[in-house]
Amino acid sequence: IDMYAKCGNIELARQVFDKMYERDAVLWTAMISGYSQLGHGNEALKLFWQMQQESVKPSAATFTCVLSACSRVGLVDEGCCYFDSMKRDHSISPTAEHYSCMVDLFGRAGQLEEAENFVKKMPFQPTVDLWGT
Repeated sequence: IDMYAKCGNIELARQVFDKMYERDAVLWTAMISGYSQLGHGNEALKLFWQMQQESVKPSAATFTCVLSACSRVGLVDEGCCYFDSMKRDHSISPTAEHYSCMVDLFGRAGQLEEAENFVKKMPFQPTVDLWGT
């Protein structure tokens, strides 16, 4: 799934995904990531919803892909909800990568002040990479 998606063939990746009898969080995340990376953010979020309906527990990596998908399609409010849901509903502590996704989300939406305020509220020091976002 990951290979086909990285090669740009999301349709073939989805065919393989759909043929899998049992899908764990790794498979779901690979498919969500593929959609997100290829600019199909809404499909990625739809798949994340389906993942939850099938009671598959998302991982920290899943949320990185979901936040990235929100960023690519400009869904700021949804991205904020997913970020908050990580800890509240899934007991996943946000990492620097999640914070970076949120800064990217705000930046792409032109909300630079919100991005800066978000960085200032982080529980750790921002990295050079984060400021580059």
